[in-house]
Amino acid sequence: MRYGSAILEGRTIHFKRIYLIIGILSLLLTVCSCGDSEEQVNWSFAEKAALLVQEDGWVYSFTYTFNKEAGDEDDGLLPYNFFGVNLRYRYNEDYMTTISTMENGEMVTKTVPQTIQMLGLSNSLAQQNDMNKIAEILKYNGGTVTNEDLLALTPENLDFEELDEELFLGLVQQALSAENHDEGNYVDLPYYALLTEPEYLDDYKFQIGLIADMGCVDVIFIDVLFRTGSGYADYVQLSDLVESGEANDEQITAYENIQKLEEGIVDENDLMFGKDENESVSIGSIEFSRLYQFLKNLEEGNYYQYVIEP
Repeated sequence: MRYGSAILEGRTIHFKRIYLIIGILSLLLTVCSCGDSEEQVNWSFAEKAALLVQEDGWVYSFTYTFNKEAGDEDDGLLPYNFFGVNLRYRYNEDYMTTISTMENGEMVTKTVPQTIQMLGLSNSLAQQNDMNKIAEILKYNGGTVTNEDLLALTPENLDFEELDEELFLGLVQQALSAENHDEGNYVDLPYYALLTEPEYLDDYKFQIGLIADMGCVDVIFIDVLFRTGSGYADYVQLSDLVESGEANDEQITAYENIQKLEEGIVDENDLMFGKDENESVSIGSIEFSRLYQFLKNLEEGNYYQYVIEP
């Protein structure tokens, strides 16, 4: 596996080293001009990180975050973080949630699918227990743990009910021995996201899953969802069609082009990578101008229109 990519059953998922703690960006960096990726960002903290991308779309990360100046304490800085999210597939029957909504003037409670799969938020009590155990080990709620403490952990110390102890420990060990994470200028990108065009046009939507950390696009999945019915999950994904051998020649070509864009976006940390050559390209019904408009809105921080609510 070369630095920057993992080969996953015919699909190349591109990434760098990863991941931040939600909510601390505004506390820990000074931005010369927010939203402009060409402006210089001064980061007051550094990060060491490890990432695992699996073929089913799950991305697992462990990070160690610390202030650059010795003795510069900040109550908003959470030193260690373990995280998992699926950036390829949105819906899973094991991830449901309860909401209250008004219907015909009455408040109604419904059980609906969650719109993103996040580790610890499934309906599995065993998984929730494992994530609570990790929260205690990493002292999310206060207390002290050191690098040495974490490096001394063994599978027997963890004894998870569902999660893979070796996966967790491997990420811990890799992160704590890693070089510092790259620093970029994309401060308006979400920490993680699985975003989709609001409407089907010509019976398809673009979907983008990403992780952005310290101003860098660390992971990006770009896919196309082809409508098959009227339900919320009535679609097939371009990546699945290609991997199953069901894609036609035009779909295969579009998929290969998307993979090149994924690689360039991460390697160059440029959401507009390949724009001049590809923005006007149409392959079958797939218009890449729509993809670049999607990416441009992401670059400018205008991504809320692409968020799906339960």
